[in-house]
Amino acid sequence: MDEPNFNKIIAIIGMRGTGKTPYIVGEAKHNIFGLIKTYLQYRNMKVLVIDTTDRFAYKDIPVVKIKDLEFWKQGVRRLWVRPDDISELNLYINTLPSMYNTFLVYEDAARHQDRQLDKSMKDLFVDSKEKNIDMLLVFHLFAQTPIDMFRWVDLIELFKTKDHPECRAENMRGWYDDFLKVYDEVQKSPSRFFHKTFSTDIYL
Repeated sequence: MDEPNFNKIIAIIGMRGTGKTPYIVGEAKHNIFGLIKTYLQYRNMKVLVIDTTDRFAYKDIPVVKIKDLEFWKQGVRRLWVRPDDISELNLYINTLPSMYNTFLVYEDAARHQDRQLDKSMKDLFVDSKEKNIDMLLVFHLFAQTPIDMFRWVDLIELFKTKDHPECRAENMRGWYDDFLKVYDEVQKSPSRFFHKTFSTDIYL
C-alpha cells in the first residue's frame, strides 16, 4: 500500500513486533518510507497521530495540544489522551475546519474501541469524504477489532497475527474466502515482517 487513495478507512491488523509501526512512521535502516511520509509528501495532507500514551516510537513527531488543533495548518503532529476521552476528542475534531485534508492515525485503537465502534468514530467515518480525511486504526488481533469495522473499512494492511480471522468471518461476508487466502500467505511467510494489502472496494 505505497500510495493509498483519498478518503479511505484503513485498518492495520498484526501482533506486536511485526513491523506495524515502521510501516506507519518509516525506517531508514530498512528502506521503509512509511505511510506518514507518503501522506505528507505525495498526498500533501496533514497527519495527526492519536494515541493513549506517549509512545516512544513516535518521539520524533512534535506534540500538539488539543486546544491548538484549530490553528494547525501543516505537517505531522501527535497527541495522546485517555481512552475514555477519545469520543470527546473525535467530536471536537469533527467540528474543526482545520481538520480538512488530514490523515488521522489511531494507534492501538482497541484501547478505546470495543465490540462495536464508538458513535463518534462512525460519525468521523461518515464525514470523511466531505472533509477530505483518511483514517487509519491499528489493532493487534482480529478479536480486538470491532465487528462493524469491517462494514466501513476500505483497506486492510495485514501483518502476522496470533489469532484467526474466523472470529470475524460473519462480518466479512462476500470477501472472507479471498481474505483468508491473503491471511494464509502472510502467516506462512518465513519473514516475521511480511504483510499484504487487502482491498474491500472491489466487493462493493
